[in-house]
Amino acid sequence: MNIIISAKGVEDEEVKDRLYNGLEETLDRFEEKILRVQGRLEDAQHGANKVCQINVKMRKKDSVIIKETSNSFTTCVDSALNRLKL
Repeated sequence: MNIIISAKGVEDEEVKDRLYNGLEETLDRFEEKILRVQGRLEDAQHGANKVCQINVKMRKKDSVIIKETSNSFTTCVDSALNRLKL
């Protein structure tokens, strides 16, 4: 499973690591069914809105896309990962 994290306006490496590790832990059991996972973090309005988007490309099914917005990266990452667990 290939996990790619991109970040725009994010200088905190801990947030990127939190997303990467969360994706790896959450999706590990589905590794054979997943082609790639893309996580994107963005500071959309320079301080006001933080965005976390997760795109999971499956081998034989449609993609799963989750997008969360919050005033902190930690909150939107945790919310997106919780939704992915469902």
